[in-house]
Amino acid sequence: MTSELPDLSSQWPARAWVDLSAVADNAATLSSLAPDAGLFAVIKADAYGHGILPVARTLADAGADILGIAQLVEAVGLRAALGPGPRIAAWLYGPGAPLEEALTADVEIGIGAHWMLDEVLAAASRTGIPARVHLKIDTGMARGGFSPSEVPGLPERLGPAIADGAITIASTFSHLASGDIPDSGTTERQTALLLDLARELRDARIDTGPLHIAASSGVLLHPSSHLDMIRPGIALYGVSPDENVAPAARYGLRPAMTLSAPLVRVREVDAGTPVGYGHTYVTDAPTTLGLVPVGYADGVPRIGSNILQVSHRGRRVPMRGRVSMDQVVIDLGPGSDARVGETVVLFGDPARGESSAWDWARDTGTIAYEILTSVGARVPRSHVDGPPAADDGSAGAAGGSGTARPADQAGPISAGGPAPAATRSPGPTETGHPVPAADGRPVQTADVPAAPTAGAGDTGALLTVDAPTAADTRALAGRLAGVLEAGDLVVLTGPLGAGKTTFVQGLGAAMSVAGTIASPTFVIARSHRSTVGGPDLVHVDAYRLGGLDELDALDLDSSLEEAVTVVEWGGGTVESLAESRLEVTLHRPVGEVHVVDGPADLSELPTEEPRTVEVRAVGPRWAGVDLSALVAAS
Repeated sequence: MTSELPDLSSQWPARAWVDLSAVADNAATLSSLAPDAGLFAVIKADAYGHGILPVARTLADAGADILGIAQLVEAVGLRAALGPGPRIAAWLYGPGAPLEEALTADVEIGIGAHWMLDEVLAAASRTGIPARVHLKIDTGMARGGFSPSEVPGLPERLGPAIADGAITIASTFSHLASGDIPDSGTTERQTALLLDLARELRDARIDTGPLHIAASSGVLLHPSSHLDMIRPGIALYGVSPDENVAPAARYGLRPAMTLSAPLVRVREVDAGTPVGYGHTYVTDAPTTLGLVPVGYADGVPRIGSNILQVSHRGRRVPMRGRVSMDQVVIDLGPGSDARVGETVVLFGDPARGESSAWDWARDTGTIAYEILTSVGARVPRSHVDGPPAADDGSAGAAGGSGTARPADQAGPISAGGPAPAATRSPGPTETGHPVPAADGRPVQTADVPAAPTAGAGDTGALLTVDAPTAADTRALAGRLAGVLEAGDLVVLTGPLGAGKTTFVQGLGAAMSVAGTIASPTFVIARSHRSTVGGPDLVHVDAYRLGGLDELDALDLDSSLEEAVTVVEWGGGTVESLAESRLEVTLHRPVGEVHVVDGPADLSELPTEEPRTVEVRAVGPRWAGVDLSALVAAS
């Protein structure tokens, strides 16, 4: 007998897939809209339901200046799990909150009332640790923050505390009331008021630090509100605050969360069949009903009964009858050959034909924020890098290639990888649930793709290098950069979590190119200019390309002849780009499946695995080139 319940998350039927590459790409996209502003990335409410620790690590790696959390205790917990490094700020707490613990944990603290200032100063005095504070001013919401009438009196209190070294103002901020209304004028008035009040403080010799007021809606719709920092929240997760006025796709934002579950019952029914509690729906013709094991305890709003749509085999189908606590019924249509075990996507990416969190919000009279943060705590979060495997292989499925695309480079969380599109069988997910094949039916096993086969002109040079950690992978790439020249083609292949994007990051660092190197999943290709007069780096995701003509049509800033071109998922597709190439295959152990089911579990993942990298030289460019240093230095 045990006093604790066993962890059954790996066996739970529903799962929220969180694409960390989407989070990183969205952060880069939002930063590009305000190139002169810092990034205060908001990860409150367990990163809007996405899992705070993996998201925090992703955003820190993506260059966020500050990670912002509403609740102080959540921030303290994050620091304990995350360790030293990224700046963390929190602004919501009550009297008697553990401010001393927060200061000891290097958490920056928001103050928007005199009692808050009193307690922060007392905590700083008791610990001897100066407090970095974020000064909140209410410019028109009547919520938290010092009111405009209180601001003139603040220098009298802040000045001595700053002079004594008890506090430093890390930033001064406010919150927009109507940022999602483009022409209300409210945003402009609030921004002007914040600037005026900050000027008063500065005139009184109070250093306000950077100013920020733009949350997601301000970033997308009000450039004049960007100021010194932007503070996006929901847009980091690929969801617009209001799809009607700021469609996410217009800005290149990609939803990070996909909520899915398997069919557990399929039945043919006659016309006139009542469905669910209260018989609120009765079939009007013969049809096929499917049972999905998720309900309002998992975040499916009960008000969505007979309203919401889900996706099966890339086609949207309606919910029928009342949403129950643990299950919903969907109408698969007459004559459906759906089978038990096939995946149903509750919401995900509309680019794949799926309902979105925004669709659910619109149809139930709420906001997408509530849909995302209402996904139940019992639903495991699996963090991957790249779109999750789709529920079928039709057009509109993840990757849009006719086969389900696995994730890539999110650390040691899953196994398997892409073989060439025409032959690859989908592999198992982290949960052990089968990934549907192209016909939507479950596949129980998967083949691990072999290293790319060298074509004509193979020099026979094949090296194998051990790279058990991400640092080893980057270091190997850095050594390889020393022999690369403009016009070289590098084709990257590898299973899930093997480190392809990490490898490219190592190349970019050694080549001294500009810009953040992240997964090119959504943008397909990125061009990184050299900062030292060397070749540029072109980073391509071939999986999304329909052919080489699409690569030529990408309008890259750098021509392929003047750059080193690195192509992920390029095996069998891009070899004709150049007569010579390096084929780099990254291997990780097959069967070593690590499930990431919530923030606490990520810190327990192994830091080393017996990963290897094979480098094969193909073509006359590499004849006589000595690559042995790659092994000798490993």
